[in-house]
Amino acid sequence: MEIRKITLSPYFANSYLITKDGYSLLIDPGYNFNGALEKEIDRNGAKLLGVLLTHSHYDHFAALLDWNGDFPKVYIGRNDAYALKDPRRNASLLFGDENRLDCDVISLDESQKVTIGPFDFSVIDTPFHTEGSVCYYFKEEGVLFSGDTLFKGSIGRNDFPESVPGKMVESLSKLIGLPSETVVYPGHGDDSTIGQELVSNAYLRFNK
Repeated sequence: MEIRKITLSPYFANSYLITKDGYSLLIDPGYNFNGALEKEIDRNGAKLLGVLLTHSHYDHFAALLDWNGDFPKVYIGRNDAYALKDPRRNASLLFGDENRLDCDVISLDESQKVTIGPFDFSVIDTPFHTEGSVCYYFKEEGVLFSGDTLFKGSIGRNDFPESVPGKMVESLSKLIGLPSETVVYPGHGDDSTIGQELVSNAYLRFNK
């Protein structure tokens, strides 16, 4: 599986275009002004099968508001689906906007095994940054797309109106049990591994 990280201004959230056997999925499309992200997808040449959202914050789905081509299927954790249409809950008010992503979505549940074309992955519920935050774990490839749950050396904020700080430890506990060599692709910043985070990330020290 090929993984391409695309980080475009102004939000500098990481979008990921993953490709396998001539098909692709897009994870957390944060920016698409003048079709910038769609041009990257066109250059890739693979057929786009859908969009995976790790959570409902505006900087991770804003590209879909400016989508010009065939609108893709959108997948998101069940407990965050409603927030896409709520500017307060999707944090767009923090950017001075009142944006709503009003489209049909496919809601995903905890531990659900999902197959989309050649892609097989599982859904890990990790609420605290938002109520319905999820991570996508591709076991065969040893890859975790962690959104704003886990960063290199840090974690996502838990002080938004839609945050659930009391579930932070429970959510992070689900990730520390993954194989240490699992590569973590976060919603912001650089890549890491579970093993590296267990050693260097102070927010994971509760397991000691």
